[in-house]
Amino acid sequence: MAELLISKFDTSKLSEAHGGTILAHSGLPEHPQLKFGSAWGCLKPGMVQAKLAEPNISKIYVAIQGAVRIVADGKNYELHAGEACFFPAGIEHTVMQIGAKDYAGFAMWWEVKDDEK
Repeated sequence: MAELLISKFDTSKLSEAHGGTILAHSGLPEHPQLKFGSAWGCLKPGMVQAKLAEPNISKIYVAIQGAVRIVADGKNYELHAGEACFFPAGIEHTVMQIGAKDYAGFAMWWEVKDDEK
């Protein structure tokens, strides 16, 4: 019988990521059937994630707590607890914490081939 993979957000495991612009820790453990990477992320009040633009990586962010403003290709979006956001490959974006509560979220990413864009 196969075992389930479980990952839990744990503030004691957070460390600086993306050049120290966010806090994060590993998501689901590796598994041959798992075709994406994952991590838990946290932005404290005032934190702004460095700009990212990965030409062959698509992502999904799931907000668990708090809220962030996402600037993607020059447009502003807000992501609140209980919402998810899909980033197609190559979208330049940055994420900034908004509000008084820490933002906590789960990110998943995977490689996209040129013919899938």
